Amino acid sequence: MAQTIDFKRITTHADNVYEAIIMSSRRARQINTEQRIALERELGYDDNDDFDDEDFEDGQSANVIEYPKASTQALEEFLRGDLKKNYIEDEEK
Repeated sequence: MAQTIDFKRITTHADNVYEAIIMSSRRARQINTEQRIALERELGYDDNDDFDDEDFEDGQSANVIEYPKASTQALEEFLRGDLKKNYIEDEEK
């Protein structure tokens, strides 16, 4: 169930709410990619395999692997302070 997050809690780990959104969304994309790779490895798919939902007959259950939602996991990491911002300009100096 969705919960309301206090605005002050979000801005403790970022300069503003927009930066917080970008940080957590980028992490969510990373998590999503990691989960996809783990799922493909678990099911034995190669990059060249085409997965088609039509391969399953009606009523046939596939082994479903449940992962936590990437966006929820990323937001939890952000609120714990596990995510660090790193700007390209900072690295060049």
